Amino acid sequence: MKKLLNFLPLLLLLAACSTEPQDIDYGAENCYFCTMSISDDRFASELVLTTGKAQKYCSIECMVRDVNRSENFTAEDVDNYYVIDMTKPRIFIPVADATFLVSEKIQSPMGANLAAFKEKSNAEELQKDWDGVLYGWNELMTKFN
Repeated sequence: MKKLLNFLPLLLLLAACSTEPQDIDYGAENCYFCTMSISDDRFASELVLTTGKAQKYCSIECMVRDVNRSENFTAEDVDNYYVIDMTKPRIFIPVADATFLVSEKIQSPMGANLAAFKEKSNAEELQKDWDGVLYGWNELMTKFN
């Protein structure tokens, strides 16, 4: 029992450093990059550092631009990047699972006309109707560099 109690602080510390996305308090929290209020639950994004600290963004383009320009953290400091699936507001998905669509029909908060989709077929359907270009995460990072 005493050995278990010795490990309890370590277990609590590990639990506190969760690298899962954190909920956003829409309308009350501000974008880490541009400081605009995070208000549209279809376009928010978030990166979680290895320490468990989440940096929340009003749009995907703000997160991409921050990652490309940041002097506050490196790629090794980031555990994962998350975006909202435009078809399922407030539901985070890892960027590796997302397909991104840039189309003038998409009115994202910072004007890049950018949205994310978990299902590539959803992005392809909208691309047919709205025109635009599909991207993967690495291509998107290059486009907004």
